[in-house]
Amino acid sequence: IKQSEASHNEQKGGIEMLSKFTKKRQKENVTVNKNDLNNDFGDKSQEKNKILVISKQPSFTHAIVDYAVSMASRLNARITALNLDEKAHNFETFKEQAVEFAAVFQAKAGEKGIKFSHLVAEGEESAVVRKLCAKDKQLKYIINDSPAYLEKGQHFPVYCRPHI
Repeated sequence: IKQSEASHNEQKGGIEMLSKFTKKRQKENVTVNKNDLNNDFGDKSQEKNKILVISKQPSFTHAIVDYAVSMASRLNARITALNLDEKAHNFETFKEQAVEFAAVFQAKAGEKGIKFSHLVAEGEESAVVRKLCAKDKQLKYIINDSPAYLEKGQHFPVYCRPHI
């Protein structure tokens, strides 16, 4: 009887300990609202990596949007989209169209909780990228949106940032 009583007390003590642990864990759990994912008080690890996605058109292909969002999600990175006008013909129209088309990219990134920023620039690609990388050390990867690669059945080229 004494052994049975001791076993019962051990079980009771174990149940009480489990109950306290569960209550403590419930207090520690934090619920993140989906709308809060783009706020600055979230996970700061996204601040360390950025992916620069370059299009020489005022829009981005659906394939590059999906690819960049997937990559950013896997790497816990932010996306900076750049529409680059190398021809410098009617830059204002190019810029207006780019801002309009970037909204689709931003919405896709937002659905996955990925922070997104958009730039529009004119000039030669290597010079613009060099300036951006010198200015923002968090740019780690560069992806070119080139429909020619898709037509050939190839993947998008992804580069590591140049060391400046």
